[in-house]
Amino acid sequence: MIPVSLPGGNFYVLMAASLACLATLLTWLALLATSRNARLWLGAHRRRAAAMMVFLTVFGVIFPYQQFSLWFSAQRQARANDS
Repeated sequence: MIPVSLPGGNFYVLMAASLACLATLLTWLALLATSRNARLWLGAHRRRAAAMMVFLTVFGVIFPYQQFSLWFSAQRQARANDS
């Protein structure tokens, strides 16, 4: 049997939080695209809405950025070992 190491608990927490943030942001953007009331609310609460969108974006991008960085580092290392 091939041994497989499981990722730590932080991996799953960050993945779930990132998924929740990005799904919320995507749903919010879709609602803004389709609902006049949502756009009126956004116009009335510009600063708070902007802060919430920035928070959701920044917190949501942390996990994909980490995974891309690990993948990119592994690719660079594999190329260096082949040469």
